[in-house]
Amino acid sequence: MRRMNTRNTQRNPRKSQSTLVRFLRLRLNDYGIFQGLHEFEFNRQQTFIDGDRGAGRTTAAKALIQLGPVKGVTVCAYAKQPNMFVEVETYGDRQLIRKYRDLIYLNCESAAELALRRESKFAKILNRTQRRNYDAETKKIFEGLLKHKLTCRGFDALIMAAGVRTCLGYASIFAARKVLQVDIPLVGDSIFGTLDESLRQGVREFLLKEPSQQIHFCWTHELRELGKRPHYILQYPAVKRNMNQPTGATR
Repeated sequence: MRRMNTRNTQRNPRKSQSTLVRFLRLRLNDYGIFQGLHEFEFNRQQTFIDGDRGAGRTTAAKALIQLGPVKGVTVCAYAKQPNMFVEVETYGDRQLIRKYRDLIYLNCESAAELALRRESKFAKILNRTQRRNYDAETKKIFEGLLKHKLTCRGFDALIMAAGVRTCLGYASIFAARKVLQVDIPLVGDSIFGTLDESLRQGVREFLLKEPSQQIHFCWTHELRELGKRPHYILQYPAVKRNMNQPTGATR
């Protein structure tokens, strides 16, 4: 197997923008399910990528937040002359992606797991004052996602239904991002998986108000729920079709 090349490029902002980072471009070549070169350019605000099962949504999303290849992903089996590489181009402080990776990736399974260990997880990145604000902010956002007030017992992740626990994970991520006051992207990977209609509505409404850059790898039905048209469509085997050139991206 050929060695995988990682090509990362960074465009540096002014010092006053050192708490900001955005994804500009992802290029995958003979990587996993992606045969040949696949290039994604990301809008400053929202980019939507449509793909059904096996089309490479999670593969692309994880390569993006890892700023390169993910362990275990191999050369595309369909490549005739494989030349596997991952290239991620960013604007801003690239180290923010490495430092706050858990606050960038949105996925039902990882959010539900995070809800069970959120105290220990965020203790590593929040100071004492931030943790106090974080607890209050998590409760506020969680109640907004659920659309009702919580009892003390209602805040226990161990007794929650799967969808509610996922929303607690999302609320924890959104709250930590707010108290840290950093402008980092959100990368969604099938974010509605275990949520019922009421919970999906709460998440949709929150995302509409969220000002940070958002990149969503979605099922087709999720895009319909969001009322969005895809910028890219992934098919199996992964053949990218550019639906419309992203606009408004910062260069």
